[in-house]
This record gives sequence, C-alpha cells and structure tokens, in this order.
Amino acid sequence: PERTGVCPRMTSLNTRLRTLAQQSGGGARSVSCENGPCEDTGTDVQKRLRWSMRTRVHTPTVRTRTDHDGLAKALDGTAIGPSLIRLESRYPRIHGHGHQNLTGERDAATFLAYPRTACNGRIVFFDTETTGLAGGTGTVVFMVGLAWFDGSDLLLRQYLMSGFDGERGLLKAVTEDLDQAGLLVSFNGKSFDVTQLETRYRLASLPSPLRRPEHLDLLFHVRRMFARSWPNCRLSTVEPMLLGFQRHNDLPGSMAPTAWLDWLRMGRTHMLSEVAEHNRWDLISLAALLPAIDARYRGTDANTHGSDVDHSRTATWLATAHGDRAALEYLQRHRDNLDLSGQLEMARTARRTGDWSLAVDIWQELARQGNGHAIEQLAKYFEHRLHDYRTALSWVDTLLTLEGDIEAHRRRHRRLLR
Repeated sequence: PERTGVCPRMTSLNTRLRTLAQQSGGGARSVSCENGPCEDTGTDVQKRLRWSMRTRVHTPTVRTRTDHDGLAKALDGTAIGPSLIRLESRYPRIHGHGHQNLTGERDAATFLAYPRTACNGRIVFFDTETTGLAGGTGTVVFMVGLAWFDGSDLLLRQYLMSGFDGERGLLKAVTEDLDQAGLLVSFNGKSFDVTQLETRYRLASLPSPLRRPEHLDLLFHVRRMFARSWPNCRLSTVEPMLLGFQRHNDLPGSMAPTAWLDWLRMGRTHMLSEVAEHNRWDLISLAALLPAIDARYRGTDANTHGSDVDHSRTATWLATAHGDRAALEYLQRHRDNLDLSGQLEMARTARRTGDWSLAVDIWQELARQGNGHAIEQLAKYFEHRLHDYRTALSWVDTLLTLEGDIEAHRRRHRRLLR
C-alpha cells in the first residue's frame, strides 16, 4: 500500500458498503484509506460469496423511489417517509375471530394485568416481524404492527421498511403511536419483540417508548393454564384451541425474513403482502385472546368445559393476583373438573380463608381414596385445632399403615400417645 496507494482490505470493504447501499435504496459511498482512494474491483466479495454459499450470486437490484411507491401501492399502503410504508385497516368490535368477538378488552386487561396498573391510557396490541430469531445487532425489525380500539373499531397500523434507511423513521413513528399507551399486550413479546425493538432503539440512539407502559404478555397466562394438557403453547396452537380460529394459506413466520430480503435483493413483492396479512392475523388474535383468557380465569367461557385447564396453577395465580377468595370461588366453580392437585389446592385455599368445613370435607374424601397428604392434614387438624387427640391418633395409625415407619409420623404418634 505504501508504494501503490491501494489497500486490499479497504477494497473489500468498499465493495460490501456499495452492495449494502444499493440494497437500502441509497447511493454507494466511497471509502478512502490514508494514502488515497482505494481501487475496487469487487472480485474479492464475489469469490467469498460463491465459496460460502455455493450458489449463483444475484446482482443486487438498486431500489428507487418508484420501486418504493410501487410497493406501497401493491400493499394498499401509504409511503410516509424514505423507505417507510404505513398500512392501516379497521375491524368492528363485533368482528368474529373464530368464536370470539373483540369486546371487553379493558375489563380483561385490568383483571389479567392486576393491580400493577389500572389500565389508564390506551391498550395497545403489538407484534413484530424480523430478519431472524437469533437477536443481537444483526437482526433487523422490518415490520412493526400495532392495534388499539378507536371508537367502535379495532384500528390496525403496520409500519414496513422498504429499505434499511427507513429504520429511524419507523422507530419514531412507533414512538408517536405509543405515546398514549397505558398497557402493551403481546404474545411472547417480553422475551422477543421488546428485546429486538430495544436493541434497534439503542443502535439508533433514540429513547425507547417500551419501558413506560405496563406489559402484559399473554404467553405466560397460556402456559400457566394449558402447558400440561396441550402439545405446545405456540400461537398457531392457541388460536384453534382457545379461539376456534384456523388460518388458511398463512405464510409461516419463518418465511418472513426471506420475503423481505427477496424484496431488497430482487424486487419481489408478492410475499410481502402475505407477511402483512400474517402480522394482521397476529394482532387480531391478540385482541381476541385477551377476553378469551379472561373468560377462562373467571370461569365464564361457554365454549369449553374447562377440563384442559391446569386449575391448580390457575388458582395459585388468582390467589396472588386477586386474593384467596377469588381463587376459592374459581375452584368451587370447577370442582367437578378438578384433578388431585386441584382438589388439594382447593383445600389449602379453603384453609387460608378460614373455611375449615370445606377443607375437612375435601381431605376426608381424599383420605378414603388413600391419599397420604390428606390423611396427614386430618391428623394435624384434629390435633391442633380441635385437640381431639384420639381421632388424630387414629389418622396417624392409618398413615403409618399406608406409608410405613416414617420418623416424622412416629414422632407425631408418640406425642399423641403422651
């Protein structure tokens, strides 16, 4: 380089920068080294791509303003800035998503988000589409979907980048829409969507609007209620199981990165419309899931018998969120569907609320079935609460016969004899 003024490393960098600039719709920028301009033949990048991909290298298509406007028109959207498109649609509250309508969202949000927030402000449903699942600085959020109730309609607003240079405008537009948000509702948003958007805000040196509102991630509620009875808790499973909604001809979420990169590299637009449709369905499902999960907790869902719900874990959450009385009422409504863990949880909750009659009734029923925990609870009840040592001793004898010579039971037996 000292004699020729050519820096081989800068040659490779120049080529890569020019390729990125072309894909983003901007012009190529030249890079110079300290000793003057660097030559750029482009052969280095091409050879490395052929070696690593073992395939034909596509010549990048330079995005123009005409392409950007054409994409907006093809998606029935509006170009609102450099490489940024906004899509809007509306659905009435009575819109049926499977067997679930989109009503009752505020009461449901107040109940599920408990008492951390009174849900002041707008309830915003949100979902993102990215270039991958790995995360980090290399993952780009190319579409952000937001939805909230505007009067009698659910307003869906989606922001799509048609090039890398639209990212800053997208982030600012999302910030404006979240300015009045009091609660964010997502599905796996705490683990993925928020993390990815936070990274993009940091890289753009912009303040994140995602930290101010409360965040309700419905995936946690679904896992709590159905993880033991359903094959998985993916949204594609939750929709037919909980909403009665089945997608048809839906583009898999794993194909979204391919759709966006096909547009950048080759100008193909047909798959981007399918990505937008997939994102819209995600948002509508979030709006329908909120009252549907709320109905399961309250035991008012007329479309299910509740046999697939993990009532024990559900009651534990209700006790934490809304108190033991709410948990006990829930368990009493579903008493016919309770398994062993649910019945034991009902007895514990009844004991905490002072309803000893109900607790003893449950323990005696389980004791007749040979449940050791219920027998031990009966022995404790007659010893410590009623001071009926003879009855307590008889329950301990039964326990020793059932579970064998366990030291804890022996100590209780000796104490009762004394």
